[in-house]
Amino acid sequence: FKPNNNTRVVIDVQYTSKPAMNAALLGARTAANSKNYSILRPYNAGTLRSDYNGTYTQTWTVDFAKRLTVDKNKETTTINGTAQSYTNANFQCDYSLFFLCINNAGSASWYTSAKLFSCQVYDNGTLIRDYWPCYDPDGIACLYDKVTKTYFYNKGSGAFIAGGVA
Repeated sequence: FKPNNNTRVVIDVQYTSKPAMNAALLGARTAANSKNYSILRPYNAGTLRSDYNGTYTQTWTVDFAKRLTVDKNKETTTINGTAQSYTNANFQCDYSLFFLCINNAGSASWYTSAKLFSCQVYDNGTLIRDYWPCYDPDGIACLYDKVTKTYFYNKGSGAFIAGGVA
């Protein structure tokens, strides 16, 4: 899915360690100032930044040891209840949205290690992905999309690591 000005992503996540600079929770971009839809840790220690189209100035101070709820709804991003908004702009990213890293002009980079509790993606108000961590029928840790009824597996190095069963 290529995000646009009508995309909303709600992600419930907790870092497993303090993220490296530029580590991304999610993102797709042509460049920092062009067709950019992302959440990442910029060079400022202790902050997350929300990028939207050609603007990348909004930051939130966060505790990387605690669970975060990020709601990136069109031009407005809310992190643990604190919202900031950009001016809405009409755009469509050139690249597909990646999670726990960024699709940087077609290449996965800025990886993040985190516990993902859930993640929903909306296109113009319609839920198009509803990811939940689980085990597939073969016992492999993965994400299950309740919308498409599809299992998704790690595309980076290693494999998903699952916690205990609740």
